[in-house]
Amino acid sequence: MERREGEDGGQLSQRVQESLREELKLQESQVTMDNVTAWLKASRKGRTPGVSPTPRPRAVTTTTTTSQTPATPPPSSREPTGLDRMVDQVSAVLPQVPHTTIRKDLLRTQSVDATIANFLEGVVTYDPIPSPPAKPAPKPLPPPSYITSTPPTFKSSSLRPRKYYSPAMEAMHRQLSLEERKRELVQKARQSYIEKHGLNVSG
Repeated sequence: MERREGEDGGQLSQRVQESLREELKLQESQVTMDNVTAWLKASRKGRTPGVSPTPRPRAVTTTTTTSQTPATPPPSSREPTGLDRMVDQVSAVLPQVPHTTIRKDLLRTQSVDATIANFLEGVVTYDPIPSPPAKPAPKPLPPPSYITSTPPTFKSSSLRPRKYYSPAMEAMHRQLSLEERKRELVQKARQSYIEKHGLNVSG
């Protein structure tokens, strides 16, 4: 919609409103912009003009009483208390005494030393915890049959083949040995004599 000649902004706005009202088939309202502004200001202050303010209902606050007992954590996440540590100390000295019996006496004595003395002196009786049976020590395996404790020893003489000679052969062998020794001695003496006198002997 275009502005007509000599028409100000208020008149143009009025024409736009009338055109929209006719198209939308709305009834004309007597509420002006000033009325809307005044109503907004009044609503911000907590009261609406023309409407009697009604008191707001007070919110009913309900207080629920909860027990002061803290929730007990599960046993898995619960930290050991002072009594638990005392039970462990007594059990380290007397492992055969059940923990329930130790705890019961500690609740009465509140002392590790006193509880240990009560068990040692027989003041407090208890059923000892059965100790697990000791495992027998494994027997050593026998050595294999092919392994001996001491290796066999062999004399060098036993490894050499022995020659067997008859008495006649042994006598002849001794005789040949003597003859060979004589020839060696004679040869050495002859060679020494030749070298000593500077003889030139051929053959």
